[in-house]
Formats: sequence, C-alpha cells, structure tokens
Amino acid sequence: MNNRMDFCKYFGVDNKILDDYGAVNISLHSDTPLFIDPLLIFNSNKPEYQEMHKSIIKYFDFLIEMKTEKGYSFDRMKDLLNFKEIKNTCFGYSKSGNRGSALGFSYSKFLYDNLKSIESDTNICKSKHFEKIMILHKGEGKDKISDLTTKLILPYLFKYTEKFATSNIDVSMLSEFFVDSDGFNYETMVFNSGKYKLPYIMDNKNN
Repeated sequence: MNNRMDFCKYFGVDNKILDDYGAVNISLHSDTPLFIDPLLIFNSNKPEYQEMHKSIIKYFDFLIEMKTEKGYSFDRMKDLLNFKEIKNTCFGYSKSGNRGSALGFSYSKFLYDNLKSIESDTNICKSKHFEKIMILHKGEGKDKISDLTTKLILPYLFKYTEKFATSNIDVSMLSEFFVDSDGFNYETMVFNSGKYKLPYIMDNKNN
C-alpha cells in the first residue's frame, strides 16, 4: 500500500486540503470502489446539488418526450441512452486501470422500453427518479447508476475540479482540455463541448 500512487502524492497536495475541499484522494493506478448516488444528490440540502438532480430529471423528461410524444424509435435514440463510464473519476471496480465499458445495447434498450416508469407512482418512490428503472433491471448495480449520473453532472464536476486544481496544484501539472460532455444542448440534441484547466497524468505511451 505504501507504493500506491494516489492523487495527493502525485500532485503534491496535502491530504487535509483535499479533505477540507470535500474531495476524494483517488488512486491513479486503479479504480477506487466508490460510486455517485443520485438519491444522495437529491436529498442534499445544497442548492447546487438540488439543481444537479433537476438537470438529470430534465434529461429523462426530454427522452420520454422524444419517445412518447414524437415517436422516436430506439435506433434514433440509442446514442442518447448509451453512457460510457467516465474513467477520469477513477470510480468503479477495475483493479488494473480505470477503463470501463458503455452501458451496452441491452441496457440501453431496457432504458428505452421503460422510460415511462420514471413518471409512474410506485411503492419504490412517488417522485421522479430514473433510478427506479435501474432497480427493475436484473443484474445491473450501483456502477451503472453511477456511470449514468456522472455523465449528466459532468459540468459541475469539471468546474469543481478546475477550481481546486487552479488553487492548489502547480501550474506545470495543469493543462487546458476540450471536453465533449459539458451539458446537453436540447436544441441540437447533442452534448456541448467546453474547455477547462485540469490536472493530468501521462500514461506509459506518453498520452
């Protein structure tokens, strides 16, 4: 464990500073077995978290409208329902590296077929929560819920990371990156691109 290369060690940040900021000292060699829970976001008393959850529900309201009111087929919507793991968080189950997989065809189809269950009242929950679909899908767990949630709150995570990095990490270890998931554009029906100054590490191929 002493050889573990974690965020604080690599970027020369005091653990207490990271703790005080509310962030996690992730491993840079493999996934940290943590996940983002949308219900904790929903139940938070922080206004910015409540706004995040509203943005998640807005996205699924949009998907429901596309399917039920405009009659979009699964083939037309599948790219909007397929979420790859955001490897940059280093959250998940992988013990070597941090590359995950997309939710997959069968899972995306299940989401498409069951979108209306988000709105329906059940014994699970009376308010709108996309997690109700996840509960119904056999064999899918918290990592899938976390992947989907992470994709939809990335604008917050980009700003959160940039704010910490520019205040606490040497500028030589930061770079400006163009990102392709900076919030969803409901007019063009694609995810926005953005630019942030973020910390980075090099792999053994110098990427």
